[in-house]
Amino acid sequence: LHISHMAHTRCTFESVDPLALNNAGVQAMDAGDLATALGAFAVSGFLESAGSIKSDYAHQRAGAALWLMGERHAAAGLWRHAVHELAKGRITHSDDAGGVHSGLLLWYAWRRTGEQIYADEAETHLLRLWRKPRSASWPGPLAAYVLGKVAPEALLATAESSGSLRPRHLNQAHFYVGLELSAAGDLPSAIAHFRNAERTALGLSLREVEFYLARYELGQANVAV
Repeated sequence: LHISHMAHTRCTFESVDPLALNNAGVQAMDAGDLATALGAFAVSGFLESAGSIKSDYAHQRAGAALWLMGERHAAAGLWRHAVHELAKGRITHSDDAGGVHSGLLLWYAWRRTGEQIYADEAETHLLRLWRKPRSASWPGPLAAYVLGKVAPEALLATAESSGSLRPRHLNQAHFYVGLELSAAGDLPSAIAHFRNAERTALGLSLREVEFYLARYELGQANVAV
């Protein structure tokens, strides 16, 4: 990481609220400017840490930027930290299922690095949340899928029936189906799902990190996007 760039980004944005910083980070990611995106998300997380409202959003986004920059373990470290903070009740705002998304990203890190500690912590976190009634809310069905509780067809059907959230949910559903197929050795089917994950989110103004990670996976497989 370029510390001087991070310091400059912090000085530029430190008077801006976290939401504006997160939006600036998303715009930078869309433009392919990962260093600026990382800086914006990092400062957003810093500002949130001093306030009463704390979310795992900046952890997820900064981790994704790091992952795309090739810093896999640094990215996983942020996702692990979010999972730990959620378990301790220190994060006040997360997704509708109570923090499933951060656990899913840690699951992704395990699938791609093979680090068993990531698998253990992600599974424990996702199982804890899956057992709660809130897991019926999105992205709870994604946790049920990676834990082997529902079939991919059922997951995709749930995402298809999401109304106005359909493109966002299909983006995430196709990504995790692709991830699991890739882990099982079915690369052609995985690539098809990563393509669908990328395609379904193209028209969104605010995309989930799975859009960028799907593009990354396609790039790793030498598939043009």
